[in-house]
This record gives sequence, C-alpha cells and structure tokens, in this order.
Amino acid sequence: MGSICFFYRLLENSEAIVLNVSPAFSTAYNGVQFTWALRLSDECVISTCESASVPSVRQVLVLLYYKDGPCSDVTVEEARATICCPQTGEELFSGFSSENSREFTKGSGWPLLLEKSKQSQFTSFVHRNIDKHLNIVVDIKYVLAVL
Repeated sequence: MGSICFFYRLLENSEAIVLNVSPAFSTAYNGVQFTWALRLSDECVISTCESASVPSVRQVLVLLYYKDGPCSDVTVEEARATICCPQTGEELFSGFSSENSREFTKGSGWPLLLEKSKQSQFTSFVHRNIDKHLNIVVDIKYVLAVL
C-alpha cells in the first residue's frame, strides 16, 4: 500500500494538471523482487472545432510502472487497485484493473482502468482533493512462468 498526495503541476500559460508519482514499492514472486511505482496523470483530449468527432474529455488515470527487476520484461496476469482513506481505511474507489494480461518492460507502464461509469466521479474527486493524501492498494498477480 502506498500513499500519494495529489498536487497540481504547472504547465505553460498558468495551466495546471495532476501529475504525481508514488515512491517506489516492491513485490516478491518466488523469492524474486520486482520494483514498481504508481502514477496519477491528468489526461486531456480537447476538440479543436465544434464539428469534431471526438468530444473534449478530461480524466485522471492511475498507471502502474515497472521500475526494476531481474528481467527486462515481466508479464502480469492481472493488476488491481483500490483507493482508500488513510485515516479510516474506508474504500473510496475500487475496480481499477489492467483488464487483461500485460507485458511490462522496465521503465514503462500501463493504466489501471476504472469502470467508465465511475471515471468522471473519480476525476472530480481527485481535483476536489488536491493537497490531500490517499492510500492506494495494488494487487499484482504474476503469470506462473514469469522468469
């Protein structure tokens, strides 16, 4: 379990987005250690004209990054995350998932997607709770032949 404090990062023209990286954390599989990090990232898709086929969307994503381990690539059967209140342990958001088996390469990651029905609620929640800490619990299931 890791704790992340949400902050805005300034961009050009006084615009700000959520972009935070957790401290690295480790997991072990058959006595072998893997190091991971979580990243919260504000993603914006902005339509440039009224007749655009893609509507403007702003969402905060939770991404899982493979930082270090005994091999350059590791296959994860499934990764799930839950966000909890650090004071009470109450589950605030659950259902973040890698969906399918994913291959992670050192220095890269994949989003843990949230159910579409909860995504805008989660994005609003993060933007309302800037400068507050939340705990993120991650459950990683490795493919049996990981090494």
